[in-house]
Amino acid sequence: TGRALLVLIALLPFLPDRTTALTLLIGGQFAICVLGAVAGCAWNSWIHDLLPKQGLGDFFAKRLFWSTGLGMAASLLGGWVIDHAGWLFGEEERTIYAYSILSLLGAVAGFASSWWLTRVPEPRMPPADKATRPALLTMLRAPLRDSNFRRLIIFMVTWNFATNLAAPFIPVYIVQQLGYDLGFVVLLAVLSQLTNVATLHWWGLIADRFAIKSVLAVAGPVFLACIFALPYTHTPERHALTMPMLVVLHLLMGAAAAGVGLGTGTIGLKLARDEDATTYLAAIGLFAALAAGTAPIIGGALSQWFADKELSFLINWQAAGATTAVVALRLRHWDFFFALAFLLGLYAIFRLDKVREVGEVDRREVVRGFMLEAQRSIRNLSTVAGLRVLTRAPFGRLASTGREGG
Repeated sequence: TGRALLVLIALLPFLPDRTTALTLLIGGQFAICVLGAVAGCAWNSWIHDLLPKQGLGDFFAKRLFWSTGLGMAASLLGGWVIDHAGWLFGEEERTIYAYSILSLLGAVAGFASSWWLTRVPEPRMPPADKATRPALLTMLRAPLRDSNFRRLIIFMVTWNFATNLAAPFIPVYIVQQLGYDLGFVVLLAVLSQLTNVATLHWWGLIADRFAIKSVLAVAGPVFLACIFALPYTHTPERHALTMPMLVVLHLLMGAAAAGVGLGTGTIGLKLARDEDATTYLAAIGLFAALAAGTAPIIGGALSQWFADKELSFLINWQAAGATTAVVALRLRHWDFFFALAFLLGLYAIFRLDKVREVGEVDRREVVRGFMLEAQRSIRNLSTVAGLRVLTRAPFGRLASTGREGG
């Protein structure tokens, strides 16, 4: 039904009444989101029953690899169609027809995915006893009474709120506060997606070898460190290293986001009780979605208040009667959101530490395993001896140091 609504949305630009078309567009998008939430709840419960607990990391890493890669290609194709639709339909109407064509293509792809979905086996569900079926609110309270799963929900809520308080405003920050054009923002997004795709397989192997929580315990702090480092791209002002720093930070954020996305998408499947899997997964999806949805709304509401605010941390050095002041950190406008997201993210990592998962290991073991997988992958791809040396230094030295220190 949701895919069919895309066909109707593609026809809306041809309605003569623009007010009616806009109303139907908003209603159609709302209906698609509602249907997607219902389908997502069923999908999570289905996959929980279908897949074994061992191997979830590798399975979802492959799934995210293909969905992210194909999604990136589809986005580039969509942008090309919009930019070059003028020679097909004329400049005045190119936007209307281009978006209609893309909506129809999305509907066709959605119908194809639905057809493949019908071919996936489904475990037979036990017969339901309607006489003893609990009320909806009672079912939703069950995950909250489970102390370990309640800790996971608190982590997901705080993490989603923290990341969505900062991530949506990073492109705005780069354009408005740093003065770069939109093309550079798109380039950074592509670089981030490339590292995301490139590291998904490694994160999946690490998750299956150790634990999903261990992946989050490493990828989460790296992502937060990148968020915290964003204000330094213009401290005290925009400088020669601003652009290189943005490139490096987006590469690291892409790799860290791969581990975080894999971890947050699978840890609930692993920790949910088998007899109440649907209720558990629905609860974590509900609370996480509320946090992710309210964070950018609150950020947008506070953006004007922070627009003319500035907070600076100075380091004064005095010697031989002369005083030198160095700006250690300067927060302006969007920087406040990055700082708040960093602090909330640290609290989320603290809450994650309270979650218990079978097989979890120390962070150093995960870092060592990640580096070894990276070395193995590059060694398999290249026969150039010099490239192998580069993979051993400094990563090989870090691994050996970790073994000696451990």
